[in-house]
Amino acid sequence: MQGSPAWVYAIGFLAQAFFSARLLYQWIVTEKAKKILSPAAFWILSIFGSYLLFIYGVLRNDFAIILGQFISYYIYLWNLDLKGLWKRLPFALKSILLLTPLAATFFLMRDIPAFAAAFFQNKDVPFRLLLFGSAGQILFTFRFIYQWIYSTHRRESALPIGFWVISLLGSASIIAYGIFRLDPVLILGQSFGFVAYIRNIMIDCSNKNIYRMKNKYLYLIWFVALLPIMVFRDFTPDNELRYLSIVDEALQNGDVFTFTNQGEIYADKPPLYFWLMMAGKILLGGHRMWFLSLLSFVPAVIVLTTMAKWVRKGNAENQTEALLMLMTAGLFTGLALVVRMDMLMCMFIVLALYTFFKIYKGEGVKRDSFLFPVYVFLALFTKGPVGILVPLLSTLVFLLYQRKIHTWRQYWGWKSLLVLLLGCGIWFTGAYMESGGEYLDNLLVHQTVGRGINAFHHKRPFYYYVLSVWYSLAPWMFLSVGLIVFGGVRRKIQTEIERFFLIIILTTFVMLSVISSKLAVYLLPAFPFFIFLPALLLKKFDPTNIGLRISLAVPAIVFTLALPAVFYLSGTDDAFFAGVLPVYLAAGIITLSGLIVLYLLFFKKQFQHSVRVMAAGVLLAVFVAGLAMPQLNPYLGWSRLCEKASAVASEKQTTDYYVYGISRAESMDVFLKKDVIFADKEQIVKDKLGGQLLLISDRAIKRDEDIRSFLSGKEQYAVGKYIVVAL
Repeated sequence: MQGSPAWVYAIGFLAQAFFSARLLYQWIVTEKAKKILSPAAFWILSIFGSYLLFIYGVLRNDFAIILGQFISYYIYLWNLDLKGLWKRLPFALKSILLLTPLAATFFLMRDIPAFAAAFFQNKDVPFRLLLFGSAGQILFTFRFIYQWIYSTHRRESALPIGFWVISLLGSASIIAYGIFRLDPVLILGQSFGFVAYIRNIMIDCSNKNIYRMKNKYLYLIWFVALLPIMVFRDFTPDNELRYLSIVDEALQNGDVFTFTNQGEIYADKPPLYFWLMMAGKILLGGHRMWFLSLLSFVPAVIVLTTMAKWVRKGNAENQTEALLMLMTAGLFTGLALVVRMDMLMCMFIVLALYTFFKIYKGEGVKRDSFLFPVYVFLALFTKGPVGILVPLLSTLVFLLYQRKIHTWRQYWGWKSLLVLLLGCGIWFTGAYMESGGEYLDNLLVHQTVGRGINAFHHKRPFYYYVLSVWYSLAPWMFLSVGLIVFGGVRRKIQTEIERFFLIIILTTFVMLSVISSKLAVYLLPAFPFFIFLPALLLKKFDPTNIGLRISLAVPAIVFTLALPAVFYLSGTDDAFFAGVLPVYLAAGIITLSGLIVLYLLFFKKQFQHSVRVMAAGVLLAVFVAGLAMPQLNPYLGWSRLCEKASAVASEKQTTDYYVYGISRAESMDVFLKKDVIFADKEQIVKDKLGGQLLLISDRAIKRDEDIRSFLSGKEQYAVGKYIVVAL
């Protein structure tokens, strides 16, 4: 507990007791009625709890708590009025209830500078954490705004399913905030609500067709699950920092169509994604992880919504399972967060293929004949030739298979050619005018033909994707690949949409296998079809089939080993996560979900519920693991290291940063605002860097006795797996 008297916490716990009592009472009457009810006692207890929690927030100097209570408090009063109880209260009591929060707020804000210092410059609550906590409180409060709007339309006080879904998501965010603040009132108070929220959702679904649950809730759940990672994660050195450094150079040099990395030509990637990054830095005044994460997350959501819309007519009952599977497929989830252009390209490819299929089925509108080549060009303009090769090969092979290849001009005729030529013409002309023929040659030859035939980066054997697809689709790899294989063998892939999805998978797989340069992420455009084709085929198989159950049982067994594995690995030398509570909690959630899935598969024989439980376990585990990011960041990125180095440099009045034993350290210029200098062993051990600052990995020190001996008496500051040394 962070420095508050016991009586202050007593007020907070009493407030949470009222909130817990309201949920318990509502739960009891709902269970008796077998439908969700909104009893008057729920709103009376809410007012008592809110009144006390508002006081608690003032005493704790916690703006996030106050913000959350202010709006919901008056909605409680409004519901009392709907119940007909407000008019029965004495005038004096109504005046006190109405005016107390306003008077308290006015009292706090009578000195605006002092108020801002107390709440927004609180040393116990960093501003970024305050924003996260406030966002959680706003989300949690929004449930009552939603309830208010819903009840207004129905002209009665009601608690719809959306209220409980938002409650679940908001509660998870507040618990996360409470963990960071070490606030037992928030943690314990919200934990009880989890059970009540889930049970109300289950009761509501039991009274409806569960398969018609609105998918918009799934997108919201996915967003909240990934939110801690979006907000708290540091940039990784390998690619993300390099992209930030490239963007910084482009802004500094005034380049638009061409890019450099540490002064060297960087024609590896087209401009579109870099433009979005540049716009973010200009608008926000710096590189913000949450914004850059959205550049991948938003395209991922568009991929999900497009695929859901695509299959809606043919197989609505398995749409929820398909969405959950894709949301929790290992590499798709990861690429929805990282600072890379792959998901943006995937979005344009999926949109292009969906538009093609609409035109093919005669369901397209006039603008689709224009949108199709635009999507193809934007895919090309995001990440290069794969953006055009996937839709080109997939559509032509499909037309050939359907014996309609003679209609190819309808899709790849003069209009498509004109759009592609015009877009590429502007791009290549801009590149030539900025950096001349050398850059254009690198872009058109070195990065296309060179990489395709004899890769200078990421060269892999032709069977690489046969291996990588298994972990890329985890934990759905056996279910996905198994259904596709058996569906093909048993000739269950019969409809045009099923055939098109299969052709997209096969042509993408074969085309990428032929290309010399290979990475698991390159297969991303095929992932949505790897998931949604099995979802289409699922209705053609008996859900109690032993093969289907085994396809989920195998990853479920692996899940059960998560917690023991974390405990075992915690004892190794490289276990940087040892002692980080959210990591153990996340592993425990994975283990528990694996056990539940096995129970559902072999004792209840409930296949679809097993899919949902496994997906829910992954999402909850990702959310909890995301809370560990502030503690893990020193081992994942360099922001803390560079912050410490800058502070020591300022103290020692030195301006140069030397590095040793750190790969790709040149990208530290993003944080240090200047280039680093690479030192060698001789400079270090012969004391040629006296008075300078050295950033070195602890592994480099452990491996070299001479360096370890020389640095032993120096002033050192450990940051994760790195050390700042004042020489």
